[in-house]
Amino acid sequence: MDTDNFSPTLNDKIIRNTQDAVWILNANVQADNYRITSNKYYSVYELTSIKDLIKVCTNSFFVLFDVYRKLGSYYILFTLNSFKWLLYKSAVDKIPYDSTIYFLDHKDRWALLEDKLKVKNKILIQHGIEITSNYHKSFLSVNGSGYCFNMPYKFSTVTKVLAFSETDFKSLCLSILSNVPAKEIIGFGFALDEISHERFSVLIIGEVALYSFKEKEIIERLQNSQIDIYLKNHPKNDSSFYKRLQQSLSFNLIEGRFFPNVDLVISYESTLASEYSSAGIEVVYHTRESIEDIVEKINLIRRSASKLNQ
Repeated sequence: MDTDNFSPTLNDKIIRNTQDAVWILNANVQADNYRITSNKYYSVYELTSIKDLIKVCTNSFFVLFDVYRKLGSYYILFTLNSFKWLLYKSAVDKIPYDSTIYFLDHKDRWALLEDKLKVKNKILIQHGIEITSNYHKSFLSVNGSGYCFNMPYKFSTVTKVLAFSETDFKSLCLSILSNVPAKEIIGFGFALDEISHERFSVLIIGEVALYSFKEKEIIERLQNSQIDIYLKNHPKNDSSFYKRLQQSLSFNLIEGRFFPNVDLVISYESTLASEYSSAGIEVVYHTRESIEDIVEKINLIRRSASKLNQ
């Protein structure tokens, strides 16, 4: 179930675990953007009749009117995606009960749809990290590995989870699952791309919407350190901020399906950081440590690497 656009890397993970499954593409999703090895896919429009479309349009209007009546005009903005949600629901409601569906959504409106869908077998493919180092009194502890959200609505009909690790499976059970489904540990299936460099190399995994200014400060601190700096933005985010930043600071902006084999990774709690860690690359989390501590740690690692190379 492809409810929204996702990255080529996630595309590869889906193919590895769904084999010859039929893809159902949402209204804004184009098959040409993906590698679908089974070559079997349907757009929601192919699975909906004129009668279905009229019903979806009517229900979308009622959703808007009901939200306006109960909550006021400000909250109408939250109804803008109701047509797409109802359209996709209309299409996937036609899936036979004895089928098996694969989906990626953890905790959003699509997750609610998938949980309510009347299908016998539901397999959740983990695509994001639920564990965070940040603490809040409403969070749950994950066996000393960090914390996770205690979601008010949780899946109750998932039959199997394909998780990165045992710890990730536990975090999913705590955060978004009300039952304990079967599990399969799939790892990360992550491969690095070799780069030509003689100096110490660092990759910053970017999240421009949340940490752009912190990332900028880290790059500034590393400018005169004889370090090759790489930055890879989240695939769903626009990189124009980083491109403007390159006019005043020196670093390499990595785009597309390229994962440089660097000496160290600096990141927030991201899936890509866990993938690098699984490949044996040390990861420093700027969400857990101060920039001063990060710079000091880089210097220690560089000194250790220099001694090993002597």
